[in-house]
Amino acid sequence: MLSYMTCAPLYRYEALMTGEVALIVFLFSLMVCRHRAAENVTRLTPVREMGIEPTRL
Repeated sequence: MLSYMTCAPLYRYEALMTGEVALIVFLFSLMVCRHRAAENVTRLTPVREMGIEPTRL
C-alpha cells in the first residue's frame, strides 16, 4: 500500500512520512533488543535459583 501511495503524487508526502516513522520505530526497537541481549536482560531465571519459597493459597 505504501508503494502505491509513494507513486501517487497526491499521497506521496503521507507515504514518505509514514515510512520514516516506521523506520525510526524499527531502528529504536532493534537497538533496545540488542542492548537487552548484550546485558542478558531477557534471560529467564528458574524459580529454584531465585530463592522464592512456594506458597499455597
